[in-house]
Amino acid sequence: MTAGIALSDERIATAVHEGAHAAGALVLLGGVDQVEVRPGKARRGNRIFDTAGSCSALRRTDRSCGFAVARDRLLRHAVMTGAGFAGERMLANPRAHRQTSAAIDDIDIGNMGGILLEHEEDLPCFRRWVDLEADALVSDAAALIRAIALDLLTVDEIDGARVAFLAAELGLEPASRGFAFPDMLALLPLWEPTDERAVA
Repeated sequence: MTAGIALSDERIATAVHEGAHAAGALVLLGGVDQVEVRPGKARRGNRIFDTAGSCSALRRTDRSCGFAVARDRLLRHAVMTGAGFAGERMLANPRAHRQTSAAIDDIDIGNMGGILLEHEEDLPCFRRWVDLEADALVSDAAALIRAIALDLLTVDEIDGARVAFLAAELGLEPASRGFAFPDMLALLPLWEPTDERAVA
């Protein structure tokens, strides 16, 4: 337990941010290993926060999945990544969010887009799709995000079993979510392999 924690705007924003990552990991990717919020310096866009956080999704054990499965998982990771800032923007204290950009999430999503897209100029459209998907996820999973964030306001970290328990109480099942805007995704020129080869 974290005794005498000061519920600062930064702590609330970070808890919601990581809670949104965790909710996304559960409903999109099947689960969470752990999610944490701890004291420590962390750059968040154009600000230095005194609170740092992290969330790790469960990793696949099957390293011989085909390209289509691997590409789907990368897309889901991109939305999970975007959900962090979307949750902060939509659910956290607005004062904590003010003057904070999504630079860190932008870098991560940009890296995923660079892997998935055939042409670099299509990255803004890909980012727009991620934003729309992340907003929809946060709207639909707001209760779970708040429940995870409340836990993270009193303890430094929670494990995947706790996240799954909170989700079950709200009727949310692991890996139960599809994409909200598949038609828009279909318009993006995603890279296609020349053969169906294994992707680790």
